Amino acid sequence: IYYKGGFIIGLLLKSSNLLREISELLQIGDLVADELNKDNLYWFGYKNFKDELIAIMGMEQYGNICLLRSLTVKVEERKKGLANKLIKEVTDFAVNAKCVEAYLITSTVVDKKRKHGFESIDRTELPEAIKKSKFFIEICPLSSIVMNKNLSC
Repeated sequence: IYYKGGFIIGLLLKSSNLLREISELLQIGDLVADELNKDNLYWFGYKNFKDELIAIMGMEQYGNICLLRSLTVKVEERKKGLANKLIKEVTDFAVNAKCVEAYLITSTVVDKKRKHGFESIDRTELPEAIKKSKFFIEICPLSSIVMNKNLSC
């Protein structure tokens, strides 16, 4: 965890208190708080100087591909660029973790993700590892938009 732009950002260690905070923030953002402690799931977040979690995003890694998930920012902290910063930080982490493709499944802020180089794809184009995940099978609605970004340069 390190300071950046007035906030604490970083890879979050999965303690029971942190998982509770993540769950609460996901519920506030109308997202499902399920499978938060998977071995291949990394959480990134911003905390304010009061040590309150104000923004989060998860990354599930499947070999050299990853699924970005559960991006949410506390209502009173929106419009400050935190979501954009998180998307960049998490995709940078994915590149460093040797991921060559990033996927996300979303029903909100598609334009924000396009700004970061994600393009809409058909659900059938998802890799099998993601198609078999509980997140894809049980949590994401069929109306969600599937997006992809090539991370190899």
